[in-house]
Amino acid sequence: MSVTTRLMGEKVAATLGNSPAVLHGAVVGSDIVECFALAAYLEENAYRQYMAMQIGAPYVFSEAEQQAFQERLWTPNLFRKTWDHYRSKL
Repeated sequence: MSVTTRLMGEKVAATLGNSPAVLHGAVVGSDIVECFALAAYLEENAYRQYMAMQIGAPYVFSEAEQQAFQERLWTPNLFRKTWDHYRSKL
């Protein structure tokens, strides 16, 4: 492995941390439904952030708010709903 490849890998790992996704990388999940839902959320949230930035600095949720949202929204049932929604559009 080249030094450049190793350094890039280290940067991706540092960016990813405990998060499930990193842009220009891979979405990681426990199964295909979770991976797909996380990829869909990543795209949707990136668009929302971009749109919010057009009108000024967006509100940044506190760590506690982020944790509360993750606990409520990180569920197999919601991942399945996202999967079913997009599947129904095929």
